[in-house]
Amino acid sequence: RRATEVAILLAVALLGGVVAWFSVHLIRSNADIEAMALPISTAWMYLPMLPAGIVTLAQALADLRQVLRGAHPSAQEEALL
Repeated sequence: RRATEVAILLAVALLGGVVAWFSVHLIRSNADIEAMALPISTAWMYLPMLPAGIVTLAQALADLRQVLRGAHPSAQEEALL
């Protein structure tokens, strides 16, 4: 079960990193394009993806650290069983 949790957390961390990485390209490539409905740059629509990817990556790595140390709540639940 622990190996599965580690694999899932690594996949989530990878996903967060990929989202953050590609959001930079989206922001840069849309910086000079104006939105149709609003007089703002389209890059503003993609800007929240960068911190979302970074936070997802950081949270997955923090959870992974807890799992590897054995301090994760699921590890404590298993000990009770």
